[in-house]
Amino acid sequence: MTKVQFAPFIRAHYNAIIQVGPPNGSDGADVDPNVLKYMEEGISFTLLVDDLPVAIGGILNTQYGKLAYGYITEKAGPYMLRIARFSRKILEISGPGEVVGTIQVGFAAGERFARMMGMQPKDTLPAEARGVMYRQFSVARE
Repeated sequence: MTKVQFAPFIRAHYNAIIQVGPPNGSDGADVDPNVLKYMEEGISFTLLVDDLPVAIGGILNTQYGKLAYGYITEKAGPYMLRIARFSRKILEISGPGEVVGTIQVGFAAGERFARMMGMQPKDTLPAEARGVMYRQFSVARE
């Protein structure tokens, strides 16, 4: 029987996901160690399937506001409904205010997920140094 559980995010979960290849919608670039620290301290979770991380996500409180993030591997597909339910709970406990996230342009599954969370598209951000364009999504929480 497959063991499926949500667990608090730890840095080793991100490292395990990256080792199997860049998550869907990611360019595979390394995340700054300071950001990983914020991920560990934020409202963050990991979906473990048979004790292996298949998705991570959460909300970071930054100096600019609340930032939603997520990395989802191909193995997370059968568990997307669970991930969506859990993500909605994370949004609820994050409190009032706007929550913003960015999704790689052309990553349709990521855009669908953002819309499932009640997020609406805002701006397309200029290409970063790696030449990857992102679209910003947001939702206002009361």
